[in-house]
Amino acid sequence: MERFYTQEIPKTDRIPKLVEHLFAKMPEIESARAVLLTESYKETEGQPIIMRRAKAFAHILDNIPIIIRDGELVVGSTTIAPRGCQTYPEFSFEWLEAEFDTVEHRTADPFYISEKTKADLREVHKYWKGKTTSELATSYMAPETLKAMEHICSPRATIFTMAWDMLP
Repeated sequence: MERFYTQEIPKTDRIPKLVEHLFAKMPEIESARAVLLTESYKETEGQPIIMRRAKAFAHILDNIPIIIRDGELVVGSTTIAPRGCQTYPEFSFEWLEAEFDTVEHRTADPFYISEKTKADLREVHKYWKGKTTSELATSYMAPETLKAMEHICSPRATIFTMAWDMLP
């Protein structure tokens, strides 16, 4: 059997500073990716989906802010905030919009969301209504499945809801 090195590895002063910076603020929901994606999808209506995806990806890469934080040796981030969270409205958004006013105050996994971000996302979500992969998936489901999902996702079924949230 192989042996593992179990001694503590000394850390430079840089590591605790990075950790402190990472946890200095609450995680934050951001809208930059969703706004850029939606801009591109609006501009490419009627084009083949593979081209739309490629152009959306290019639009995001060309326009999302480049983030390089002090003390990082490997740089770059998909978010502006150290513990940020971009949204993916092309998959689903209703659950997030329903939590806009409570997500910051919930006991498990709270996230800060600014009023500007809420406004940006509400505007983005108008475009995606009826176009998400979640809506496409449910359109193929049998009525019995949809009824079971309503039961599983009810507020009373919290353990099932947590399990449902973990599904891909």
